[in-house]
Amino acid sequence: MSTETRTFDAQALWQKDKDHFIHPFTDYSLFHEKGCDLITDSDGIYVEDVHGNRFIDGIAGLWCVNVGHGRAEIGQAMAEQATRMAYFSTFNNLSNAPAAELAAKLAELAPENLNHVFFSSGGSAANDATVRLVHYVFNRLGKPSKKRILSRRNAYHGTTYLAATLTGIESNNWDFDTLDHLVTHLSEANLYRRPKGMSEAEYCNHLVAELEESITEIGADNIAAFIAEPIMGAGGVLMPPRDTMPACRRYAAPTASSLSPTKSSPASAAWATSSPPKRSSIPNRTSSTAPRDSPPATRPWAPP
Repeated sequence: MSTETRTFDAQALWQKDKDHFIHPFTDYSLFHEKGCDLITDSDGIYVEDVHGNRFIDGIAGLWCVNVGHGRAEIGQAMAEQATRMAYFSTFNNLSNAPAAELAAKLAELAPENLNHVFFSSGGSAANDATVRLVHYVFNRLGKPSKKRILSRRNAYHGTTYLAATLTGIESNNWDFDTLDHLVTHLSEANLYRRPKGMSEAEYCNHLVAELEESITEIGADNIAAFIAEPIMGAGGVLMPPRDTMPACRRYAAPTASSLSPTKSSPASAAWATSSPPKRSSIPNRTSSTAPRDSPPATRPWAPP
């Protein structure tokens, strides 16, 4: 396990956590009495609680410790940079060496039309920043009406104010205010639970038809972007039909690449939409205008 030699008083640590730490996604009707299970150590795929019990960390922290816990080379690199320079602002024509090198590396790894990086402190902030930039671009282009963002029911895009509205999981927003005038949710792209008797290709057409009808109903001149996960994670690790994303991307405006100038949110993609050609609707599609408290429908798509 970890080489850290510090020991903890289990009861004192539990009490501190219960008395002072506001936990996200927590049932406080139980928390006030039972508190939390406290993890103190980790190694590879394993974590250890304050009582010495060892567990496999199947969710990898929160889906973000993909290379495993306790990687000495990562810790050493972090320590070396922190002792050399822990932070320096990148505002007002200033920069720092790690930011420049990381931006260049991300540009090298990303698709060739994505060459600029905007750093944020997390996914929620990244998605908020992305939408703000998309709106800014359209304002500069003289198209201030293009504000609406299309998302999917059961999609997860974060918990900050706008990102929480982009998120299509109803329970996440119970009793919270949301910016519904900016976001429209389409059906989830859930191949496993597609309507009975539909082939994968038919289900793909079903989802594309819903997108087309939503663009027609809202108006392409009022839509700024469509944000979607390649595979819907928090909604249930849902796979879309194979051709859904390329088919939906047909309705991206020619300047769509310029509307995704950041690589700050690798779990989702956003682009502008253009008017679809007229076509007959496919029967049994899930309405895109269902109320926010309606039962979950189906799941999302991603860039090819």
